[in-house]
Amino acid sequence: MKNISDKQKRAEIDYPLKLSKQLQKWEWTKPFGYVSRTPLKNINFPSHNAQRLLDFSIILKLLNLPLHSKILDVGCGGGWISDLLEKMNYKMVGIDISPHMINLAKKRKTKNVRFIVQDVEFLDLRENFDGVLIYAALHHMPNKKMVLSNLYKVLKKNGKLVIMEPGKKLEEMEAAKEAVKRYGTREIGESASYLTKLLKEVGFRNIKCHSIFEFVLPENIFKKISLFVPFILYFEKQHKINITCRK
Repeated sequence: MKNISDKQKRAEIDYPLKLSKQLQKWEWTKPFGYVSRTPLKNINFPSHNAQRLLDFSIILKLLNLPLHSKILDVGCGGGWISDLLEKMNYKMVGIDISPHMINLAKKRKTKNVRFIVQDVEFLDLRENFDGVLIYAALHHMPNKKMVLSNLYKVLKKNGKLVIMEPGKKLEEMEAAKEAVKRYGTREIGESASYLTKLLKEVGFRNIKCHSIFEFVLPENIFKKISLFVPFILYFEKQHKINITCRK
């Protein structure tokens, strides 16, 4: 490996090999996911699965493509999004840099989804798509402009790109710090303004940033409610980057 970027790319490729058998199974069964009889440390499976389903509903809304549209799922991982979109009558192709992750995705035995090993920074697909989706994968890729340029090329005219990313503060999150420490993966987010700038430079148009907020009721809410106050709404706002654009 020549530099840090190369080392991180190798870490992304080998990431599935470092997972326990329990977590490997979770990768190809989520979002309805396998829940171990022996709970794993720091992993709340019901919460993770609920979050995935919430994200999927937002993705489906943002895609808003006609049925039978052909969609590329970039950084598909264990293939759960491709699987669900195929069940909703979309034609799916899932790509991931890791052959080990693609092998996990193929365990889903989804007949009408093609899972292919591809490094999106050097994308080699001889086909075009009505839509492209990047879900929580772009922050793993150091050369984002090259990635977006390659995706622009495989989109049909007026094709739609949907990006859902954790955002600029990703590296401050404990889960991201743990992933860097344990797996050596790249966990560096970008701002919506920076991604918008790159999209414009590549040639995308109709770029829209969608502010979608999740309201979470803290577990200790009842400790914060005074006996003299009949009802209190206490919400915590969390924000992801959600971008749509057209070729």
